[in-house]
Amino acid sequence: MQANLIKYEVRNIFGNFFIPLFGIAMPIFMGILIPKGIVGQVPEAFQDEVTLSIVLGMSIMIPMCVGLIGYAASYAQELEKKIPLRFKLFGVSNRKFIATKLIGQMIVVTITLVIYFITMHFVHGIRPANLMGTLIYFLFIYFFTICFLMISHAVADMIGKFGPTYAVIMILYFFLLFISGNMGLRYENFPKFLQRIADMIPLTHFSGDSANIWTNSLSNYGELIQSSLTLFIIACLLLLWSTFRKNKTYN
Repeated sequence: MQANLIKYEVRNIFGNFFIPLFGIAMPIFMGILIPKGIVGQVPEAFQDEVTLSIVLGMSIMIPMCVGLIGYAASYAQELEKKIPLRFKLFGVSNRKFIATKLIGQMIVVTITLVIYFITMHFVHGIRPANLMGTLIYFLFIYFFTICFLMISHAVADMIGKFGPTYAVIMILYFFLLFISGNMGLRYENFPKFLQRIADMIPLTHFSGDSANIWTNSLSNYGELIQSSLTLFIIACLLLLWSTFRKNKTYN
């Protein structure tokens, strides 16, 4: 039963055009296009390092797309159509329904990451440089995915309708991409007030340090861990708030 539900969820996620578009096509397109446009402007000795940094930074779009856009869009639509209630009538509890969705999302993130890095290997020659660094890198990727899933679940639960939920999530998505320096404008080019905001976002530190994490040469994880924990706390508070409001409404 559980395996069939997971298969259904994975098919449902890939059937959502947001995932192939924003989670696969867009990161690959940006990962190919941006390095080709920037690498020629740096000395040849640093070109491989710059390419690696850009490609690794762009990969953050995958958990953002799946965890924010894809999950929020599909879950909000399911809430509108009362799909969780229908599953409950067939003996599938809300807890099992949500657990199935989360497992499905993590499977999809894994598949999209594999597609992305295989493509980047053939285009740019990207390969693991250090086993521990690679493990730490993907640990952060999955950690961010969980945080994004919690945030999108909370937003969808609080709003309850697809249109407004999608609008809020898309604003958040592009804001995070912009402020973390993954939309062409780098952190160094931001005015001081935007840099102060960016410093509070873990994606900024992750994107900036991604090459050093990948090669296990980052000596100080302090800012990244601190901002990541802050994101996790915010996600937990939003989820608790949405759950409290939902239970209050039902009671």
